[in-house]
Amino acid sequence: MRPVLLEMEAFGPYSQPTTVDFERMGSGLFLITGNTGSGKTMIFDAMTYALFGKTSGSRRLPDSLRSDLTDAKPWVRLTFDHLGTRYTVRREPPYWRETRTGNRTKVSPTAELIVDGKMVSTSVREVDSRIGDILGMDAEQWNQIVMLAQGEFMKLLDTDSKNRTEILRNLFGTDHFRRLQETLARMCSEKGDTYRHRKAEADERLSQIVTDLVDDLTSLPRGEQEKVIEATISADRAAVDAVRSRSEEAEGRYRTAVERRAEAAGIKSKFDELDTVNARKVSLRQREGEISALRIRRDMIGRSQPVVEAEADLKAARSALRKAEDEGEAASKELERLEKVRENIMKDTERAAEMTARASLLSAANARIEESLPRYARARELTEALSKMNAELETVSSAEARSRVETDGIRAELQDISDRLAGAAEARSGISVARMESERLAEALDRSKAARSAGVACIDAENSVRTLESSFTVHDNQAKAAADQVSLAESLFFRSQAGMLASSLAEGQPCPVCGSVHHPSPATVPEGVPTEEELTKLRRKRDREYSAREKVVADLAQRRTEYETSLERLREASGTSGTAAEAMDALDAMISDSESRLAESRRRLNEMEILLRSMAEMESRREMLEKSLADGEAGLAEMESRRGALERSRAATEAQLAEVAAGLELSSEEEARETLHRNRVDIQSAEALSNIVANRKAQSEGQFAVQNDRLRKSEEEVRGLVPKVDEAGARLSALLDAMGMDLDGFHDLMSTDLDELNASISAFESEESYCRSRSAELTAELEGLERPDMGAVEAAVAEATEAKEAVAEELAHAMEVLKGNSDAWAFLRTRWDEIDAKGRELDALQRMSDVANGRLTGARKVQFEQYIQAVYFDRVLQCANRRLSDMSGGRFELRRRAEDDNNRSQTALDIDVLDNFTGKVRSVKSLSGGESFKAALSLALGLSDSIQMMAGGSRVDALFIDEGFGSLDSDSLEQALDVLDSLTAGDVMVGVISHVDLLRERIDRRITVTREKGGSRVEASVD
Repeated sequence: MRPVLLEMEAFGPYSQPTTVDFERMGSGLFLITGNTGSGKTMIFDAMTYALFGKTSGSRRLPDSLRSDLTDAKPWVRLTFDHLGTRYTVRREPPYWRETRTGNRTKVSPTAELIVDGKMVSTSVREVDSRIGDILGMDAEQWNQIVMLAQGEFMKLLDTDSKNRTEILRNLFGTDHFRRLQETLARMCSEKGDTYRHRKAEADERLSQIVTDLVDDLTSLPRGEQEKVIEATISADRAAVDAVRSRSEEAEGRYRTAVERRAEAAGIKSKFDELDTVNARKVSLRQREGEISALRIRRDMIGRSQPVVEAEADLKAARSALRKAEDEGEAASKELERLEKVRENIMKDTERAAEMTARASLLSAANARIEESLPRYARARELTEALSKMNAELETVSSAEARSRVETDGIRAELQDISDRLAGAAEARSGISVARMESERLAEALDRSKAARSAGVACIDAENSVRTLESSFTVHDNQAKAAADQVSLAESLFFRSQAGMLASSLAEGQPCPVCGSVHHPSPATVPEGVPTEEELTKLRRKRDREYSAREKVVADLAQRRTEYETSLERLREASGTSGTAAEAMDALDAMISDSESRLAESRRRLNEMEILLRSMAEMESRREMLEKSLADGEAGLAEMESRRGALERSRAATEAQLAEVAAGLELSSEEEARETLHRNRVDIQSAEALSNIVANRKAQSEGQFAVQNDRLRKSEEEVRGLVPKVDEAGARLSALLDAMGMDLDGFHDLMSTDLDELNASISAFESEESYCRSRSAELTAELEGLERPDMGAVEAAVAEATEAKEAVAEELAHAMEVLKGNSDAWAFLRTRWDEIDAKGRELDALQRMSDVANGRLTGARKVQFEQYIQAVYFDRVLQCANRRLSDMSGGRFELRRRAEDDNNRSQTALDIDVLDNFTGKVRSVKSLSGGESFKAALSLALGLSDSIQMMAGGSRVDALFIDEGFGSLDSDSLEQALDVLDSLTAGDVMVGVISHVDLLRERIDRRITVTREKGGSRVEASVD
């Protein structure tokens, strides 16, 4: 991926449209410089946000990217080349804007992707996915491979193993190994909980077994526990059988006692009932007087019908009298209301007379208005004509102004085309020379690039020669050491031959050397003597070392010849006589210069060709514009004439309108006609009111006569009803006197419920008859019997019940013990087998979990994920050390800590540094600020190299580093820049953000950011 052009507006400190031309920087190292806070890092943030919708660091969020210096909509567009295809991605970050009502609303982010000039996506999610597929990396990998943000790459050096695990997890995708660890730990925990729960259940059930055979069943071995439980259950069954026999005997005694109690209770119940019946007979005799009074009251109610009828006649007469009186009162009130209506009608009569007089005046006014209506119509016609003239005049004036603007534009374009045609004539004469120059420069560039590719092979050959020389030294030393081992072993072996022979001598047996059968002082074998087999192995090892050394010698001779040949060719191509690196630097300078000159030559040639291709088109365009100019000037003259005629006609119409409108009372014909209509409505209203008042007056007089007649009739009816009321009252009083009571007493008598009264008398008579007959029956049944002693009977039943319940409780306890012990024994026989199996399974799983999670006792605390990451991290350190060796002059080398001190902490990803000047290994935290920066930068570059290899060989044509160079001294800075220069091999662009003066002096291609009051601006320069 190689950036070409970055554009943005309202983005961070860049309030105005801003362009960063990366193509002008070319390949190699360039600097982004400017004051602190000017917006240097924002250039990196803009590139990262354009690609991934995220910023390059962790301090700035996407919704804070909008500039505070403008109200414009924020956007960023990045054009870049990748594998021969040009891409353009444009994004708008989320931001807040004010609505018309003054509220704030959040605008969602947008994105669009263009491939070779064709729009392929306008969805944020789809653009994110396509960019990841195109580049072969996500935002996290981008920030570690390409965009090394300010302070971010220091994290990997300074952090501990725990935090470094988190970083490497995201970069190398090792999260599934962590999930495996967690799964094993979770499974182990779950199975451990299950095992402990099952074992606790078994122990609980074992403790619930009731036995008298041992004191503590849980303390016995498993086999003893089984025997005790089986013996206990056999004893429990025998105890249950014995108690069940005694329970049956107690049940028989209880049933006999209950039957006797039932017989005694029946006899006692009849004695009690006889006592109750006799007591009730006494109570009934005491109520005979009360019943006699009820019978008399019933007879009086039967003789009260005449009084009821007399009272009804009195009530009817009084009701008729009240009705007649109410009718008279209503007629009086209606007469009062009609009198008020009569007064209102008189007032309306006066108002109708006034409106009739006003109607006469309105009729005269209408006559005058109708006479002036033709003048009003003429004034309206003149006004409409004047309005049309003004509209047409405005249209003509606007057309005239547009025509003048178009004519001026045609004249300007004619002049521009004439100037361009003059330039095209000059380009025709110089295009051949420009083509030859471009071809010459392209050929020279191709030769230089071919020579540089051969130079890379030369440097590889040089490195191979140095490696083989080092390998020869190692193999030579190893071969010599192996030969020395063989010589020493052979000397020891041969000197010990006498001792070996003597070790097999026996007294009385002849010596194979001297023949003696006596051996008073036999030789001995010294310590450390090798066997013949061991000696053979040492000789074979010596031969292998010599063979390996000879192979290295042959390879070294071949590679040295290749290197010397390629170096001579490289010197010839570069025009230098120095080392391969110096020749490569010269070639790089030649290539860079050739590329710049070729690009400029092609740009000029392209401009000439475009200009020449457009000459015929410009000639045709000029002829068309000249004709358009003549037509426009003729039309302009015609419009000026028309405008003058319209202005004269408008003045004459305005004079006629003033003459017609003189003396008119109203402003328009519409107002005159509306006034006529209103006056006619008012005249009609006056006539209608007069008719209404007359009708109301006649109707009121008729109603007044009706109500007078109604009042008279009601008064006559009242006078006739008064004697009837008096007569009915006298008859009622006579009847009450005959019964010996007043009206209230009569009402009290009549309030009696006759049905209830008859029911009370009947109930008394029925109960009296029942008591007489039932007393006789019970006396006959109980003759010769005595009342039983229920206390003695109940005591016998209670004794039998207690005995029965005691035996039943004993039986239930025995059966409960038997069931509990039997259930527990059935449970334990199954559960013990299950517990043993789960225990074995848990032990295996626990060891697997301990190994994966770094908790195995006595072993190093390395988690499975860290173990995998350590493999990746070793590759990173190998790549990093190549950079660090160059930057530190071969002094420092990063090493992953091989083991911790006590196997108690997890340090598999901790970093130490080897100081080759002292030969000691120490912590990276002991490095100085400048040394730390070089180590961190080397680590970041090594990480970038490793991730490129792991990301499917993602091609990186550009690298950007943000700040940190201020901590380096001049020598370290030169070493760091040499390393960064080496990254530019292969047409790679390397951008550095810094405000260090030495960098501005060293790097001649610069992008300078200047902070101003209205926002930052960008300026590119190539010295």
